Amino acid sequence: MKIRTKFVLFLMIFVFVFFVLMYFLSLQISKSRIMESMNNHINTAIKFKAHNIEILLTNYKEIVESLAIGVPVTQYFNDSIEYKTKEKNIKTRISNTIKIHDSITRIRILNAEGIVIASSHEDVGMDRFDSRLFLEGKKGIYAGDIHFSKYTDEYVLSIAAPIYTNGGISGVLIINFAAEKQLFPIIVDKTGLAYSTDIYLLNRDNYLISTTRYGDKLLETKIEPEQISLCYDDHLKNIIPEMELKKQIPYINYHGKKVLGTHYYISSMQWFLIIEVNAKDTMIPIMEYRNLFAILFSIILVLSFGILYILSIFLTKPIKKLEASVQEIINGDIDYKVATKSKDEIGQLSRVFDEMTTRLIDSQRELKSHAGKLEEQVKERTAELENKIEESMQQRQAILNIADDLEKINIDMYKEIETRVKAEEQIKRDLKEKSILLQELYHRTKNNMQVISSMLRMQSRSLKNQSPSGNVNIDFLHDSFNDVINKIRSMSLVHQKLYQAKDLSNINLKEYIQDLIKLLMISYKIKSEKISLKLELEDVFVLIDSAMPLSLILNELVSNVFKHSFPDNTKGELSIRLFKDKNDTINIQLSDNGVGIPDDIDLENINTMGLQTVFDLIKYQLEGEVTYETKNGLKWYICFKDNLHKKRV
Repeated sequence: MKIRTKFVLFLMIFVFVFFVLMYFLSLQISKSRIMESMNNHINTAIKFKAHNIEILLTNYKEIVESLAIGVPVTQYFNDSIEYKTKEKNIKTRISNTIKIHDSITRIRILNAEGIVIASSHEDVGMDRFDSRLFLEGKKGIYAGDIHFSKYTDEYVLSIAAPIYTNGGISGVLIINFAAEKQLFPIIVDKTGLAYSTDIYLLNRDNYLISTTRYGDKLLETKIEPEQISLCYDDHLKNIIPEMELKKQIPYINYHGKKVLGTHYYISSMQWFLIIEVNAKDTMIPIMEYRNLFAILFSIILVLSFGILYILSIFLTKPIKKLEASVQEIINGDIDYKVATKSKDEIGQLSRVFDEMTTRLIDSQRELKSHAGKLEEQVKERTAELENKIEESMQQRQAILNIADDLEKINIDMYKEIETRVKAEEQIKRDLKEKSILLQELYHRTKNNMQVISSMLRMQSRSLKNQSPSGNVNIDFLHDSFNDVINKIRSMSLVHQKLYQAKDLSNINLKEYIQDLIKLLMISYKIKSEKISLKLELEDVFVLIDSAMPLSLILNELVSNVFKHSFPDNTKGELSIRLFKDKNDTINIQLSDNGVGIPDDIDLENINTMGLQTVFDLIKYQLEGEVTYETKNGLKWYICFKDNLHKKRV
C-alpha cells in the first residue's frame, strides 16, 4: 500500500472515529443538559407554586387573625354593651368582610363551649364542641384541611383563630375560604409547562384535594405516587420538614401512565404538591436535537474527508517524487537528478542524494582515467620490449644482458597486470558498496519517514487531549508543530553528519551535540548571554541506529531546558558532559540550574508525549538506563552501550 493511501486512510478513519465520538458525546451532553434544564424548570415551577400557596395561606391566616382581634368581634363578648347593638355590629362586619374578600364564603363565631353564636349562614346554635377546628383554634391559629361545605356547595379551606377578651379565651372565629377562587388556580396554572403536565395537591392522608386534568373526584381519590412512598416516613418523622427532589423520578402514575414526577412538601399543612410530565413529551426536544446534530455532523464529515484527501496529495507529492528518483538511481541511472526545490527536510534529503550521485560519477571517471593510464603504460612497456628484442637480434653478444632485461620487464609487467586486476576488483567492490549504501539509505529514509508519521500522530493526539472542547489555541498549535520541526531537524542533522563523515555508518556524538544545541538556540531564539553553556564532551562515535533515538532524546531534554527551566528570560547555565567509562559504557549527563520541578512529580509517569518518548527510547531502543535529580534544577543521567547493532556499510 502506498504512503499516500496509508496516510489518507489513516486520517479518514481518525476523522470518522473522532466525529462519531463527538456526535455521541455531544448527544449525551445535550440530553443531559435538556433533562437538567427541564428538571430545573419543573423544580422552579413547583417551588413557585408552593411559595404562592404558602403566601396565600399566610394571607388567609392574617385575615382571620385581624378579624378575631377586631373591635366588633371582641365587643360581641362584652356583656355591658346592648345585645342588639352587638348583633348589628357583628353582622355588618361579617357582611363587609365577605364583600371585601370574595374568596370568603362563610364566617362563624363560636363561644368558649363550642356553640355557634354568630354566623353568615343559618347555623346559629349548632354545637361544634367536638370539632377539630374549634379544639385547635382555641390553642392558636389553625388551618384545617380542604373539605366540601354543604352550606355553600363548594370545596373550602377553614381557618380558626382564638378570640381573647379580658386576658382569656372567650371563643373561636372560623372562616371558610373557597378553594376554587384562589388556591386551585395557583395549582392548575400550566404557564410555561408542557400540555401533558399534571399538577395536583394531596392532603396528609394522600387524598386528592385539588382538580386534575383527568377530572378525578376530590376527597375520594387516594393517590400514593412512588416518590412520596420513598420519603413519606421521613416527612412524618419531621426528619425532612420540607423536601424537594433534585431530579425527577420516573414512575407509573395512578392512571397507569409512565411519567417523570417531582413534589414539594408543604410542612405547615402536611400537603404534597405533585408535578408529573408525560415521559414521551420529555423526549421530543432530545429527538429534534439528535436529528439536527446528525445532519450537521454528516456535512462536516464529508467536508473533512475532501479536505484531507487534497491535503494528503499535497503532503505526499514530494515523498513520492523522491521515491521514484531513488528507484531510478537503484536501476542504474546514476546521472538522474532528484531536483526537489522544496526547502523542507525532504528537499534537503533530495539534494544530498544529488550530491552523492555526482560524487559517484566523479569516482567512476577517476577509475576510468586510471585504467587508461595503465593501458598506456602497458603499451609503452611492450614497445620497449620489442625494441630490446630487436636489439638482441642485432647484438647476439648481449643476449645474456637482454635476457636479464627481459626478465625484469616481465616481472614489472606482471606487477602492473596484478595492480590492474586489483584496481578492477577495488572498482567492483566500490560499486557494490555504493549500491548497498543506496539501499541502506533508502531503507533508513523510509524508517525515518515512519518515525515522522508517528510523531505527527502522537502530536495530534496531544492536541486533542489539550483541547477536549474542539477549540485549538493557535499559540499552542504553533509551539506543538515547532517541537515536531525540531525533532525532524535533529534527525536530519544525523544524516548530515553521516554524509560529511568519511565513515558513512558512524557519527561523532561530540560534534552532533554542539551543532544540535546551536540549532535549538536559534529555533527558540536563545541568546548566549541569557543561558551559558558548559560542555565537557569527548570524541565518542556511535552507529546511526543509536544516533537516531539519541537525536530525539537530546532534542527533547535540551528543548525542555530552553522552554521551562528559565522563565521570564532569567539567566542560567546548561551543562552537558559526554564520556566513555572503563567498561565502554557511553555516559551523557545533562543538567541546568533553573527552576526545576516539585519533588512530588514523577517524570517517568507524567502524561506528556515528550518525556514518555525519552524514557521509552532509552529503555527499549537503546536498552540503557536513565535517572534524574531535582535538586538545584534538573539533572539527567543517561548511560548505554553502543553494541546492539552491527556496522552495515
